[in-house]
Amino acid sequence: MRHNTYRLMSRVGLAGIASLIVASASAKTAAPLAQCQPVNFGGATVCAVDMSRYTHSASVAMPVCPSGVTSTGGPLLCEQSFAAALTDARRYFAAAGSASRSYLITIPSGAYDLSSQGTVLPASQGVIDVSGIAPASSGCLDAAAAATGTVTLSGNPCLIISGAGADKTTLTTANGVTAIYGRNVSHVLIENMTLVQPNKSTTQGIFVGQGTQYVQGVTYPTLTLDIAPGFPTPMALYMINCARNGAAGCSPSGFATLANDIYLRAYTNTASPQLIPSTSAVNSNAQYAWGFPGWSGVPTMMVPPIQPDAAAFPNRWTLTSSQPLNHRAFPSYFSETTSSVANLICMKVDNAQTFGFDDHAAGGTDVIMNNMVWIGASRGVFRGIRGSLTGDGYGAQVYNSTIRRGPAVRGQLPCLSTQSGGMEFGSPTDPPIYGNIVFGLTAEATGDDSIAMFNDIGGAPTGRGGTYPQSVIAQSSIGNSFARDILLTNAQQYSGMAGNSRVAVDAFTQSHIAEAGHCDPLVLGNGNCPVTYVTY
Repeated sequence: MRHNTYRLMSRVGLAGIASLIVASASAKTAAPLAQCQPVNFGGATVCAVDMSRYTHSASVAMPVCPSGVTSTGGPLLCEQSFAAALTDARRYFAAAGSASRSYLITIPSGAYDLSSQGTVLPASQGVIDVSGIAPASSGCLDAAAAATGTVTLSGNPCLIISGAGADKTTLTTANGVTAIYGRNVSHVLIENMTLVQPNKSTTQGIFVGQGTQYVQGVTYPTLTLDIAPGFPTPMALYMINCARNGAAGCSPSGFATLANDIYLRAYTNTASPQLIPSTSAVNSNAQYAWGFPGWSGVPTMMVPPIQPDAAAFPNRWTLTSSQPLNHRAFPSYFSETTSSVANLICMKVDNAQTFGFDDHAAGGTDVIMNNMVWIGASRGVFRGIRGSLTGDGYGAQVYNSTIRRGPAVRGQLPCLSTQSGGMEFGSPTDPPIYGNIVFGLTAEATGDDSIAMFNDIGGAPTGRGGTYPQSVIAQSSIGNSFARDILLTNAQQYSGMAGNSRVAVDAFTQSHIAEAGHCDPLVLGNGNCPVTYVTY
């Protein structure tokens, strides 16, 4: 598999920088649009404001939401509403005398559908953009959270954005639009909500038959499927992969920059589809690319999926493998029947990101997500977020959260919960990270690695008489990932670290992966027995 790490833009953009500078310069003189009030929240006194205060009305000079935005059971909220609330938060932290108390933004119960807003505002890179918020603090949470998973406020100043509960507050954003973004941030807690993106780049179908096709004198396997009604067609996924190549698309001139990044795997055709483990090296249920035949993963031709008999079988499609027949790209065992039921073939192309924190230059700390649910998209990156060396808190932290499948489509449960993977800590070419926490994550059937940590040096000597805070993955239940359940990698030229990753994965998590997750030692690089460690 070609691991596709979404790279957040390493800039806020000129408009974004300008807006932050203006907001900071005017923070001490500009009055907030909505005044926060002292309340007790989680055992600490905070200054709170509710997002309902940012609803436009004839008597309140608040931003007007565009048509198409909807809400149920709550105020009408949109990107403009969240931008106004975050402007007030920046003013609060910039004002004299505010440094001793957290600022709380609450989102009421309701389903807020912002998917009609297909792009973010010019000065933002996410629907909720917390860029530039980094109050002086010793950490948002009680220190025991990393060991117990119990999220309790410490009373130190932080920005807190809280829904009414993951089962009560739902925010839906357009496919590919980042819901939460932050650059140059520290001491931020986001919790108690469900984030949804429409799942446009995964699909699934029932095995019908196999065949072969000659492409430039080479034999490639083909696979014919009946796509489940209501799911995207293979052609839709194929075109998404082309579009990710920019203006060149799938043109012959664009092959040099084309990413052959569209894959399939076999799952059981059951009420809750399960990834089928390999039974031998010949019949390994690895990720297999299709649609762009070539050698060694380099496309030389494009062979879009076809409908062999659209009139008689409108949902039937034939795919051509990207790997020649002698590579056994479509193993016969997984294309036959299991207990007289034809297997389910799941397909995906990475095309979604739900959150991103980009501090790979500045080095942010104490960025927390708690009691979150992700549906349709769960890829989120923490670049450069790391624990503090002075005891001021951990780095990126995810507590008590869930990645789960969306609702059934015409009676068929999706085989994949998300279009891309789960959370990534660091990036392959970034400097080392350390002191990050995942506690109590439940992740089912993500479209790529459920958790990935890159170049983590936690626990190693600092060279100054101490050690880097260790990163931990604990009490987590992960399974049926399209790629690895947990991927730990080390590019030694960036981390300076040789040997195994120092991330501590507790026995509970390892046992769950080995017994109920995807433990497949026959799939090289995808084994998860109990975790996959790769050295570049």
